[in-house]
Amino acid sequence: MRSQFEKEFDRLGICGKEILPGEIWTVKDEIIIIPETRLPGFKGTEHEYRPIVILSCQEDCKDPQTITVVICPLTTRTDIVHQTDCFLSVMEGSVKEESLAHLGLIQPILKADLVEKKGQLTKEQFDSVKTIILMNFGFIPRTEP
Repeated sequence: MRSQFEKEFDRLGICGKEILPGEIWTVKDEIIIIPETRLPGFKGTEHEYRPIVILSCQEDCKDPQTITVVICPLTTRTDIVHQTDCFLSVMEGSVKEESLAHLGLIQPILKADLVEKKGQLTKEQFDSVKTIILMNFGFIPRTEP
């Protein structure tokens, strides 16, 4: 049975989960905003849960007063790659299948909405993610694939 404190923390969006940048978590698919799904004729696959990558800095991840984290959704559909995406190959402890980090879909979510930790990007993978984010926002020039 959940204590009154836990219920109050939930109401305030405080989760108490240990979260680190570059971790892979699942969230309910309905939490993620994917604008393409509003286009006429769009046929996407609905899932109950979707994997995401934590992009927030370590200080925000650990701060109990920061109730949100910045994330990007992952997909295992790698046949359509946009220049804003980051390809992630299978690595020990990281993604279980080849995946794309949809860095054009960066968005905040409540920490309380994180369901289950699934892994951690390698340092090299997370460095690639951060580089593409810098390119997407125009802080560094985009490189050719």
